[in-house]
This record gives sequence, structure tokens and C-alpha cells, in this order.
Amino acid sequence: MGLMNDCRFGGRITKDPELKKSSGGKEYVSFSLAVQKEYKDSKGEYGVDFLDFVAWSFSAKFIAKYIKKGEMLLVQSEASTNIYEKDGKQLKGHSYVVSRVQKISGGNQSDSQEPTKEVVKSIKKTAKKNASEDEMPF
Repeated sequence: MGLMNDCRFGGRITKDPELKKSSGGKEYVSFSLAVQKEYKDSKGEYGVDFLDFVAWSFSAKFIAKYIKKGEMLLVQSEASTNIYEKDGKQLKGHSYVVSRVQKISGGNQSDSQEPTKEVVKSIKKTAKKNASEDEMPF
């Protein structure tokens, strides 16, 4: 059995995506997703993580054409570690490579709570269906 690198997130896209081409000529879109945490902080507010994604080929074209700032997405991806050098120091960053994307709702902020609950239920349901404790690699 191979190890698993499957990450799923639900959140709002932070800006309008723009289709670009790599130096090798492949089309891609990079974007950030604002993902609400499940718990409240000491001020009684939900925290937010801003996660970086890159989508290639068909997924990139779909996102660039149909997704706009503020829209809710469900993203299935693979975690990727990037090692780079800046000011003579070796740094490490993390991003996610998109394998699937689903538009959940429009950009209306007033409906933000309901889609978040739907996304959480969907992720939990999929996780239970796809993996049992016997299948976990650890």
C-alpha cells in the first residue's frame, strides 16, 4: 500500500485568478484560499488560514474562467514542499497542487456560514468513506 498525500479544503478564494504560462509553456493558476478554522480564539472570533495553491492545465483553465474573488471552493490537492534560497538563506515553503476543484457558492458573504457547514460535512463524510483506521499508514 502506498502512502497518502491527499488534502481537502473548503474556503473562499482571496482574489480573481489569472491564467499564466510557465517557462516551459504549461498553463497554470496560483491562488490563495481563506479557510476558516473550526474553533474560536480568545476574542470569540474564528481564525482564518490563508493557504497557497497552484492548478495546472484543465483545472487552471476552469478556475481562471469560472471562479471569482470571494467564491466558495472545495479543493482536493496534494501537499508540496518548496525549498528556495533568499538572501543567501535556504527557506522552505508549503503549497498545495490542485487535483480537483468544485465551486460551492457565489461570492455573497451573507451565505458564508451555511456553505462552510456543508463543506465540513462533505470532507468528514469523504474521509470516513475513504479511510478506516486499518488503512492508515501510521
